Amino acid sequence: MKKRTLSAAEAAQIRDALQVAVLDALVASRRWEHGELLFQGGTALHLVHGSPRFSEDLDFLVSSSIDLAQVTARVRERLAGAQWLPAHGSLTVTKAKDEHNPHAFNVTVGGPSIIGAVRVKVELWQSPETALQSLQMRVTEVRDRTGVQAFVPALTASEIFADKVFALAARRYLKPRDVFDIDWLVERGDTSCSAEDLHARLAIYPTMSPATWIEAAERRRLELAEAVERVREDLARWLPPTMTISRTDAERMVRVAIESLDGALDVLDPPPRRRLTGPAP
Repeated sequence: MKKRTLSAAEAAQIRDALQVAVLDALVASRRWEHGELLFQGGTALHLVHGSPRFSEDLDFLVSSSIDLAQVTARVRERLAGAQWLPAHGSLTVTKAKDEHNPHAFNVTVGGPSIIGAVRVKVELWQSPETALQSLQMRVTEVRDRTGVQAFVPALTASEIFADKVFALAARRYLKPRDVFDIDWLVERGDTSCSAEDLHARLAIYPTMSPATWIEAAERRRLELAEAVERVREDLARWLPPTMTISRTDAERMVRVAIESLDGALDVLDPPPRRRLTGPAP
C-alpha cells in the first residue's frame, strides 16, 4: 500500500475533529454531577471563548472521587470507529499511568499508510470536589468544521484568567502562551483574580503554599522583564499566519502579565511589601 503524507490543512482538520470528539467522549463517559468535570486551559480559551491562539492539549479539572481508569476505557470505546477518520487511518488511546496526577493519556490518529500522525494529549487534574464546586462554569456547545460537536462544562473566562495568573508563577518554567492568554483576557475585560480565586487554586494544586507562590511570583516578575523577545518568538507558532507579534506587541503583553501578577500579589500579600524588581518594562 502506497503511503501518503498528511498535508498541514488535513492535519489541522483532523486535530479539530479529534479534539471535539474527545470532548464528546469524555462528557459521555459517565453521568457527571455539577463540579465534577471542568474544561480549562488554552484549548478551552480557543474552542469555547474564541481565542485566536491554537492549542493542542485538552486540560480538565476533575473530582478526586472519580474512577478515571473507567472514564478512560469508556472514552476509548466511544472513539472506536470514528466516521471522520482519514482513509486507512486508525485511532489509538494510550493507557494512563496509575496513581499519577494529572491522569494523562494520548489520543492519536495515524496508520501504516499515513506519514505523520495527529496527537491530542488529555490531562485530568484530580482535585478536591469542594474546591471545584466554588468555580464558575457554563455548559457550552463546541463544534468543529466537519460538524462534530460536544456540549462541555467549561470554566468561565474569568476563572481561566485566575488559573493563568496562578500558573504564570507556579510553573517551573516561563510559558509564553500564558503571557498571550493573560493579555487576550485583559483586553476582553475578563480579569477577576481575588484572594478567594487564588486560595481555590492553592487547594486545587496543593504543591504550593501561599508563601511559596508569592516567592515564585516575585522571581517570575524578574524573568518576565527580560523575556520580551523570547515571548515574541515563541508565540509565532501558536497563532494564525495573518496574526504577527511585533516587538511592541510583546512588550505590551509582558507588561500586562507583570501587572496581572502584581494584582494577584497585592490581594494575596497586601502592601506594603518589598518587590524583588522595579517597574514593568
